[in-house]
Amino acid sequence: MKIEDLELFAVVGRLGNLHRAADEIGITQSAVSKAIRRLETSFELRLLERSPSGVILTPDGAALQASAMRIKTSMDGIVQEMRARKLGMSGLVRIGAVPGMVEPVLIPVIQSMMKSHPGVRFQVRSQLSPALYRMIDERELDVAITAFFQPMPSGLSHETVGEDGHSIVVRADHPIHTLPGSMRLDSLRWIVPVAGVPIREWFDDALRSAGVPAPDIVVETDVPPAVLAQIVRKSDIATVFALGTLRSAAGRGLVPVALAAAPATTQLVTVWKRGAYQPPLAMEACRLIKEAAGKVFSLPTFGAAV
Repeated sequence: MKIEDLELFAVVGRLGNLHRAADEIGITQSAVSKAIRRLETSFELRLLERSPSGVILTPDGAALQASAMRIKTSMDGIVQEMRARKLGMSGLVRIGAVPGMVEPVLIPVIQSMMKSHPGVRFQVRSQLSPALYRMIDERELDVAITAFFQPMPSGLSHETVGEDGHSIVVRADHPIHTLPGSMRLDSLRWIVPVAGVPIREWFDDALRSAGVPAPDIVVETDVPPAVLAQIVRKSDIATVFALGTLRSAAGRGLVPVALAAAPATTQLVTVWKRGAYQPPLAMEACRLIKEAAGKVFSLPTFGAAV
C-alpha cells in the first residue's frame, strides 16, 4: 500500500468522480483507476460503487477515506514542521502584530534580538487579529501579538501579556471640540473596522448608548487603522484607535473623544500553533514580547497560557 494511493483515494471520495479527481491531481484517469484497484486488492474490500454521476463510497470506502484524510493531515503537519525547523536553523523569525503593538512592543523585540543574534532575519506582518490567527494556524507565522478575539482557532495556543484600550479619535483641531455634548457624535462621519472584530463591537455599542442609531460610515475596512490615519488628520472624519496605536507615530495629531460609554478594554495575547515545532528564536521572541508588553501595558491578573 502506498501513501500516494491513500491521498488519491481521499480526493476521489471527496469529488465522487474519477475524471475530476484525475484532473485535480494531474494524472490520467487510468492511473486513478489502477490506484483504486491496488487498494481494493490490498484490503480485499470493495471501496467504490458506480453511480450515474461517477462513483460513491461503500461503507468500507467511507471508513478508508476518513483514515486517508487523517494521514494526509499528519503528512501535511510533518512537512510544515520540517519547513519550520529549516527556517529556524537559518535564523528566520516570522512574527506578526496588530498595528498598535508594532511600535511599543514589536520594534523593541526586533532591536533586542538583532543585538543578541547578529545573523537573525525577520519576516514581519501587521494585520488585524483574525488575519494573524489565520497566518499562525496555517504556519505562515511562528508567533504573533494580537488582541484576544473569538473565535480563536482550536489549534492555537495563547498567553495573556497585557491589556489595551480603544478610543474614538479625531484630529486635534476638529470642530467637534466646540459642539455641545449631545451633538458631538451625531455630527461625525466615520472610518470603522469591519463587523465582527472587538473594536467594532465596542464602537457599535458606544454609539447606541449615545443615541446615534445610524452612524454615517464613509469607510468600512479591514485595513489596520494606522494605515488610514492620514485621512483622519486631514479631514473631519473620525475613527476608532487602540490606545497603543494612538500613542505611536500613527497617532500624531489625533486626540481621543470623551464618551459616557464604558471604556473598551482588550486582552493582548501572544499566539502560536499548538503542538507545532517552535524554533528556538521564535520561543525567544515570545519571551521578549511578554517583557516588552509588560513595560507598556498593564497585565490582567487572570492572564494565563492556554
